[in-house]
Amino acid sequence: MHAHAIGDRAVRTALSAYEAVAHPGHRSRRHTITHLQLVHPDDYRRFARAQVVASMQLQWALPSSFTNDALKPYIGPERYARLYPARSLAKAGAMLAGGSDWPVDPLLPFTQIATAIDRSNPEENQPPLNAREGLTRTQSLAMHTAGAAHQLHDGNSGTVRPGKRADLIVLDRDITKVPVKDIRATKVRYTLISGRVVHDADSRTGRTRAEAAQHIGAQGAGRTSGGSCCQGH
Repeated sequence: MHAHAIGDRAVRTALSAYEAVAHPGHRSRRHTITHLQLVHPDDYRRFARAQVVASMQLQWALPSSFTNDALKPYIGPERYARLYPARSLAKAGAMLAGGSDWPVDPLLPFTQIATAIDRSNPEENQPPLNAREGLTRTQSLAMHTAGAAHQLHDGNSGTVRPGKRADLIVLDRDITKVPVKDIRATKVRYTLISGRVVHDADSRTGRTRAEAAQHIGAQGAGRTSGGSCCQGH
């Protein structure tokens, strides 16, 4: 089951529903709650206990017109101070997975990875949004690779090791070492599926695909204001 929940009451209700149908001794069904803009601190540890995946879109965890103007005045300072509690959930043992919310939001995975770490908006001269909830690079990379594969019950990808499918990308920079802000500009040079190159950025087809991807991203950016598509959930 994949449920959308924005507010802390909605998250608590979803957790209670998952707990109610759990069967002792059964392996994880990997039920998921996505968005998780607000989670009550009393519920952080419930994710691990119920083996519920916390799917977050952390490209939204930054200061913007949405968080500052359309949200902060209405939820109060206490809730605002714990928006997108990624680190708290990870510390409580939750399995994090990274999602884009595309096509409502731009398909910009490296922006997601970077913002999960620095919680900053490169276009705004403002402090990070709840910087204490920022993840480490390792945590951010894991949630967007191994975490997403775990959510999808895909045991053949998400990590690199012998016997796995060899779905890989080769990047134009080492995102474990460059400044976090530079992660956002990362480009994919090669994509391999089952060890076979299916995308070469220097080929004519690769350049066409890169242009199409940029167009998709621009369209998404034009439709979004940095918030979720599911504010009613």
